[in-house]
Amino acid sequence: MDMDVPYSVWVSFFIILGSIHWKASSADLADLVLATRHFWKNRNVCNPHEDRMEKALRQLRESNYFLACRFLRHGNFVSLVTAPLVHGPDQQSCALIMTSYAISYAMNTCIAKRAVVLKTSGLRIIACFYYFVMFASIWLPQSGVSERAFLLYQVMGAVCYVECAIHVPASLALVLGKFCHVFKVHGTDLNLTNFPFDHGAFAMLIIVISVVLERTLRDRVAAQFKNADAESMISGFRQMLRGVCDGEVLLDGGFRIQEGTSCLNRLLCSSECLDKTIFQDLLVQDSDELERFRKFISQPPKVDNSAAQLPAQCLRLSLQCAASQRVGVDAYHVALQHLFGCEGSYHLLAFKLDVESQVRLSKVSSLDLQVDTDSNLRV
Repeated sequence: MDMDVPYSVWVSFFIILGSIHWKASSADLADLVLATRHFWKNRNVCNPHEDRMEKALRQLRESNYFLACRFLRHGNFVSLVTAPLVHGPDQQSCALIMTSYAISYAMNTCIAKRAVVLKTSGLRIIACFYYFVMFASIWLPQSGVSERAFLLYQVMGAVCYVECAIHVPASLALVLGKFCHVFKVHGTDLNLTNFPFDHGAFAMLIIVISVVLERTLRDRVAAQFKNADAESMISGFRQMLRGVCDGEVLLDGGFRIQEGTSCLNRLLCSSECLDKTIFQDLLVQDSDELERFRKFISQPPKVDNSAAQLPAQCLRLSLQCAASQRVGVDAYHVALQHLFGCEGSYHLLAFKLDVESQVRLSKVSSLDLQVDTDSNLRV
């Protein structure tokens, strides 16, 4: 072994560093083995969540590739025009490269113009075609395709079409093809020391890009599903809340009304616009009443797991009606931390009228209805 460092020293260094690396990263290998076993065990199990995820990923791949084709066709045009200048001396390589550029330009233009609408299965075929062209270019003379261009095409393919199931085995196949080509050219004189750094690093880069991008894409889709499910559940609970309580209102961190003005107008028998109104202004202007409300709504929210199992806090409040009458309500409060990206908390208040206020409100509603009926009869 022709090295400046003695072989025994290098072996000792390798053993020490390998032991440290194994100690630090063996958990990753265990996680990979467990994930593989779990996938293989449940490969035939029907999972609605996974089916939903895969369907969304297919749609994202199709839309992202369509967007990429709108830009890639311009790059294909430049490559096709400059190919005779770059690869002119080798006519065989130039003809093959120009043919691949022309096919790529035609496909990207058709996809960008919506003349051809490809599903995920068609995109997999295109990705495999590109890798086949790159694999064939390995066997061309060294002047045919530079390593820089080779890496650029691989990176663009991994970014434009995100799917580990295609890029990981294809990258490993390209490394194997390069090794076979180099071994064919150099024979037993092949320097195995430099090969992993020259070619293996490229494959590792493509694999890392592909894995990270797909993981990011999956996390994005999962977050969107989680947000959509949460919005649907919250909407259902708020609809149920309206059936149980007499109204609900959403306040921001400054206790200004953000939602629920219609229910407040109904409770207060008022037609005034209450949007962005400070909620304390609607209470009976009594110092004890305002102080109890301030302490009630300013209690710090509990963040432990048991807080979600506790009922909402309740306080009897007195609203100031438009006719200068008191409207008694039981107010239930839930703090919504960091809602809409705020640093503090929003506040959801649900109201339940007391019996006396319900009777009074029913009488007022009946009187208003009778007045409207009499007015219509006069007309």
